[in-house]
Amino acid sequence: MVTPKNNKVHLQNLLIQNIRPSLRAFKVPRELEIDIQSNGSVLVTLGSTKVHVQVSAEISKPFEERPFEGLFNISCELPPLFINNGLTITAATSTTNNDDQIRQKEIEISRLIEKAIKKSNSIDIESLCIQAGKKCWSIRIDLHFFKNDGGIVDAGCVAAMCGLLSFKKQDVEVVNGEIVIYSEKQRVGVGLGVLGVPICVTIGWGNIASREWLVKKGDSIVRENMADVNDSGDVEMKVEEEEEEEDEEENNGIRNVKERTKILPDIMLVDPTIEEMELLMGTMTVTLNSNRELCQISKSGGLPISMNQIMESVELCAEIAKDWTDKIKQAVKIYEAKQRDPMSGMLSVVNDRE
Repeated sequence: MVTPKNNKVHLQNLLIQNIRPSLRAFKVPRELEIDIQSNGSVLVTLGSTKVHVQVSAEISKPFEERPFEGLFNISCELPPLFINNGLTITAATSTTNNDDQIRQKEIEISRLIEKAIKKSNSIDIESLCIQAGKKCWSIRIDLHFFKNDGGIVDAGCVAAMCGLLSFKKQDVEVVNGEIVIYSEKQRVGVGLGVLGVPICVTIGWGNIASREWLVKKGDSIVRENMADVNDSGDVEMKVEEEEEEEDEEENNGIRNVKERTKILPDIMLVDPTIEEMELLMGTMTVTLNSNRELCQISKSGGLPISMNQIMESVELCAEIAKDWTDKIKQAVKIYEAKQRDPMSGMLSVVNDRE
């Protein structure tokens, strides 16, 4: 299912007037809500996007080449009805090809969030070692997306970090070469010792002026081929347009007209929705922590952007990362207060609302 062309034109007209459908400013993300439900179980809502995370731990055997490190992996599950850039893929009735698309997207999201956590050194992998080369903790993060309206990587990363911060594993001890596991009644669970909180923020880039032409003549577009930045710093895009059949034929075929149009990013949307992404020509996900340290930048294809635009994006994402980190810490603080004293947690929520 693709968004009707009339809706695209309407959305485009709004963006030209610097108006988003949600009435957000271009550089403002959607509201982030965090609900830590139990040990390592968190529900995160970013606008209409919803994701649940469950963190679990089990004792396993470390890799032979890394005997002093524990194991850490992330699994992602997209909803049965997954919408990505205007394309709807129904898992229950899809073909093998569509199933592969969903699986590839799940792997892409899992790897991106896993890289964000590992590259920021948020988890001390060596602290998960129980017996060198024999036993270690294996930490698993399961992400389940209930609804996708854009920003699934951003919401997934926040959910993963909330799950890690709120999770406590069973205490273990090595006695005479044997591993003794203590239940929660015997000993209080041990936290994972999270060292930092990486935050992923997605930014969309586009050129509304060029998109207006593409929307109106979208039926005649054959393909778009992005070219490199030229010497003057402008970005060039080649557009092949299939012209209507003419009486005069050349070389026994229909003549195609190739036009070269200079395309520059003239719009930047923070935390774009699925609807907005249909008019964008590329996205970039920036990962930072609250200390404004850049962990990674992920940009797969799309419209080329300049270094100045990248720096502007990083500065903007740093402010958002700080705000979201404060919300994560506040949610964890409320959850821990509930665990110590349920009434204390309720009073804390009331005070925050006031």
